[in-house]
Formats: sequence, C-alpha cells, structure tokens
Amino acid sequence: MKNVIKLNHYFCPSELEKAIDGWMKYYNERRFHESLDNLTPKDVYLGQGERIKKIREIIKQNSINKRISDNKTMKYQSK
Repeated sequence: MKNVIKLNHYFCPSELEKAIDGWMKYYNERRFHESLDNLTPKDVYLGQGERIKKIREIIKQNSINKRISDNKTMKYQSK
C-alpha cells in the first residue's frame, strides 16, 4: 500500500481517503491472495471459494484434454 499511496501528494484529506478506499477495494475484491488458494478475500468471505475452485478444476481438465487431443492430431499429421 505504501508504495502506491505514498507516491502521490494529497493536498486534501478527502483525496487521501479516496485513494485508500480505492486501494482497499482492489486489495479485497480484485487481488488474488496465494495464502487463500488464489482467491480474493471477498470470495472467501462470501463463501464462493469452493465453487470457484471447482470451476477452475473443470477448466484445467478441459485444457489438458484439449492439449492431449491436439498433440495426438499433430502426431498423426506428421506421419
């Protein structure tokens, strides 16, 4: 936070409060935290963590299956 907020000069307390609020919103709602299994604190708080992890696992399996299929196709085309 200090590397983001302290880089600018705020001449009015309300400007500083607005900058801190924006940073807190980013940190809690948009930034993924490795200690939370790459979820946002908002997702964990709202209980959406397991649903998001299941969706990610499905996407991962689909990507792996597509890669395997593409590699098999390339193998047969090269012969």
